[in-house]
Amino acid sequence: MAAVDLRNRLAAATGTALPSTVVLTRPTPAALADHLLELLDSAPDSDGQEDTAPTDGVPDDLVTRLHRDAVRAGRLDEAGTLLRGLAALRPRSAEPVPPVVDRLTAGGTGTRLVCVAPVVPLTGPHTYFTLAGSLPDDWSISCLTPPGFGPDEPLPATREALVAGLAGAVASGADGAPGAPGAPGTDGTADGAPVVLLGTSSGGILAHETARYLAAHGTPVRAVVLLDTYGLDTPAAASLRPHLWHALYERERQAGGYTAAHLSAYAWTVDLLHTWTPGPVPFPTLLLRASDPLPAPPGADPAPERWRTELPCVTTTLTTPGDHFTLTNEHAAATAGLIRDWLAGTGIGPVMPGADGSGR
Repeated sequence: MAAVDLRNRLAAATGTALPSTVVLTRPTPAALADHLLELLDSAPDSDGQEDTAPTDGVPDDLVTRLHRDAVRAGRLDEAGTLLRGLAALRPRSAEPVPPVVDRLTAGGTGTRLVCVAPVVPLTGPHTYFTLAGSLPDDWSISCLTPPGFGPDEPLPATREALVAGLAGAVASGADGAPGAPGAPGTDGTADGAPVVLLGTSSGGILAHETARYLAAHGTPVRAVVLLDTYGLDTPAAASLRPHLWHALYERERQAGGYTAAHLSAYAWTVDLLHTWTPGPVPFPTLLLRASDPLPAPPGADPAPERWRTELPCVTTTLTTPGDHFTLTNEHAAATAGLIRDWLAGTGIGPVMPGADGSGR
């Protein structure tokens, strides 16, 4: 966490987006300083012209460049066809594929929170660094990154293989939380620590499906938190697709650049999850919706009037400050407060509304 804190301070001081591993991959202060100077030298000119140079540290391969250019030209259907064709050629596994597991906090005897990273090119534990730092110090927080986004990882052949791999990591205690069980108690706890699953965007779909799988196999979770999660085949999600891709490419440097593996894994996994909609489940579910829409890219229509997500079978829906991305970063403290209060409410009585007074 010290490396993440230093990275955040350097990013704020230089005004430059830095990959989450920037400190860990530079072995000395001098190497880190040289890297920062190179980034600053290659920053856009003060006239505001966009920097179209290859992303630092990652070759600007043909697939990424073609997809980026197609997105910026508004050719999203053709961009999607490119990625689906590439994904169809990748190795696949019909067996459960384990996720990459990262601990975000040391934690203690408090809540065991397992976050699931979204299935976008910008995936990974950095998605939740700021949010984890805004939650109580005694919480044990980890992140599961879905498989297929690494260059040598197979894609899960089915949704069932994907979800079973995630559920296996939770049930086995692969996140390493203190007291994390091989078999949690029937109340969804490990050594008294409530087990909660959380996901932002498409990570919420996987968090919900993983919790449902665990409950069906005798390992209930305490609750599920969905952060601005949409059903992928809804009109709202379809209308916001250009806005999402514009925002993802605006943040490309945060991931150290996108690769063909990132992009094809996104296309494949989205197709696996495309028909998802939440059904009745034996655990409470919180949906936190963003207060602001994503900015529209040049030439695209603004967000429609009913752009906010609406999901069935959700216990509580609240609105939190920020947009689809900033609710876990710039506005992480407000998001964390709503999560903390809601979880407290599910344990002691009626759900507590957020600071804005919104409720179900």
